[in-house]
Amino acid sequence: MKNYLPLLKQYPQYLLFGFLHFFFSSMGQTFLVGIYVDDLSAHYQIDTLTFSGIYAASTLIGSFLLPLGGRLIDTFRIRTLSWINGLSIACFGFLLTTGNHIFILFISLIGLRFCGQGFMILLGSTAISRFFIKERGKALSISGLGLTAGEGLLPLFILQITNWQSWQFSWWVLCCAALVIHIPLVKLLIKKTDAFQKAETLVSKTEKPTTAKRYDFLKEPSFYVTNMIMMFIPFVITGMFINHNQLVAHKGWTMELLAVGFTLYAVIKVIVSIFFGEAIDRMSAAKLLPFFLIPIGVAFLALAFGNAHWIAMFYLGMTAMSTALFSLLKSAIWAELYPPEYLGSVKGITHFLIIVSSASAPVVFNRLMVSPESAQTAYMVFSTIVVVFSITGYWLAAKIQNKRYAVAN
Repeated sequence: MKNYLPLLKQYPQYLLFGFLHFFFSSMGQTFLVGIYVDDLSAHYQIDTLTFSGIYAASTLIGSFLLPLGGRLIDTFRIRTLSWINGLSIACFGFLLTTGNHIFILFISLIGLRFCGQGFMILLGSTAISRFFIKERGKALSISGLGLTAGEGLLPLFILQITNWQSWQFSWWVLCCAALVIHIPLVKLLIKKTDAFQKAETLVSKTEKPTTAKRYDFLKEPSFYVTNMIMMFIPFVITGMFINHNQLVAHKGWTMELLAVGFTLYAVIKVIVSIFFGEAIDRMSAAKLLPFFLIPIGVAFLALAFGNAHWIAMFYLGMTAMSTALFSLLKSAIWAELYPPEYLGSVKGITHFLIIVSSASAPVVFNRLMVSPESAQTAYMVFSTIVVVFSITGYWLAAKIQNKRYAVAN
């Protein structure tokens, strides 16, 4: 931890900027929306399968906007994009609670998924990845603690609020926080002339990337193989978290048990992020590619063969390890491969692919988890996929190591 202190002392404002974006992305993340599935289904008078379908469609539509979002990050100032996005996510949150038609639910979820899980993370991670070079892993680790804080604190916070107020009231609290905390802090932390704002501050002004050159990475097969492996985590996390109501029914657990489990989930993510953030700086993100899926594979094996309460903790703990590594890798690995002036475009495409992969997850998992028997089979299949992807990662890691962007060394 002491190796993080110089970084914190030198760039506290930039790291807090990243932390804020990861934290407020929680408003569009599946772990938070999943808490409201029953309430939203009842409010809009639909069943949970219909809600899963709407959630999947809204995720997919939101994802198609991300490549444009990446291009905006490469072109415009981070500060401006950030406060506009904070205002937008608050508006969509308010809309979600006040609507009375299924179309309003659909529009609200599109906005929350794009502004939260999509653009909020894209803004924070891209800004951090392209500014920090030699200490990118540690900077991403510190910033990523924002999402970890959201995962660890918000489920319990929401359950406490809904015990004495309506579910709508808990959303109003979140929206007000985006307005009175996120937006003012962004304007306070990043000045209009700050070098942190634009990619051009890190590269030669004489070399302007053309559109064709900017998207040359789309011709590389390894780009798609890497994404195929990386997409597994958001796919299974989205599917599992949005269907936790079915999981607790099959296992005889409670949502309160999972809420406590999310606190453990957050603690483990903090530990793993801090340790491996520094490890990435010492070796590279590519070397972790073969290993980051193994913990979640073990978690699926546990779910397949047990119903005890401790398995809920084990499942969320092991999942936390994989998601923490994924959070570091999904930003750091592209920064190792591509120069800063292209990074917004690269990450816009990769975020698009990641969210597309998760778009079908709510419906797929709703079907897979329709009974304890079908769920057990699904858990075994996913464990097998982890083995295949991990083996593929060994081959890919060597290939990526030979093509790392020179400035990242």
